[in-house]
Amino acid sequence: MKKLIPIFVLVGVAVVYGAQEAPKPKGIFSMLTAGQSVDLKNEGAAYTICTYDGDAPTSHTVLEVGEDYVVLRDISGVTETAVPVYSVKSIEKVKLKLE
Repeated sequence: MKKLIPIFVLVGVAVVYGAQEAPKPKGIFSMLTAGQSVDLKNEGAAYTICTYDGDAPTSHTVLEVGEDYVVLRDISGVTETAVPVYSVKSIEKVKLKLE
């Protein structure tokens, strides 16, 4: 039984280590979070997503952020749009207050 104690300890450490939260992805959508207000602009072949550092009227809210897609809901709550990473031209962060 004494020989099994180190094994139980190792299994316990492995379970705790495996249960830790995965690191946030560092892709193009890393600056977006669920619940964030954004503007979605159709640039023809791609979309531009604009974020603001202060209060500004926006057209969409972020519902879900994946590694290679983002889901947005329009201001009326009628339309949800899934935007894949290959359809994004840029993500702009607009500073409303200059420092």
